[in-house]
Amino acid sequence: MNNVEQEIIDLIDKWNRAVINRDMKAAEQFRADEYIAVVPSIDEITNVPSSQTITKAEELVLLLSLNLIIESLDTTDIEIHQIDDKATAVFNCKIKGQIDNEDFDGLYNIKIVFVKNRKAGEPYHLKQ
Repeated sequence: MNNVEQEIIDLIDKWNRAVINRDMKAAEQFRADEYIAVVPSIDEITNVPSSQTITKAEELVLLLSLNLIIESLDTTDIEIHQIDDKATAVFNCKIKGQIDNEDFDGLYNIKIVFVKNRKAGEPYHLKQ
């Protein structure tokens, strides 16, 4: 494993801990202003699994919600690809928790793009 891969794995670990611990300052720091996530949902009319797009602000509100408790985020099968000042991480994440007092768990495929700060020696940060 090279330095870039280790740096990205460390960032993903910090991201996961920020979500589990509800550390919104850290969670906000890891997301760029233009951050967008596609999250699973259930269509309220048809009760069919679906997905929706949420912004950084919407995700932070969701993470602060008293109706959502993330108990664990287990990351596996990480692949990291680097080109110039960008690195893409693709991985599986098993998420366990509760929403509206009901247990849930699921395996999600996640892709995150990281961008290295242009100033020498500064670490990667999340682009989206």
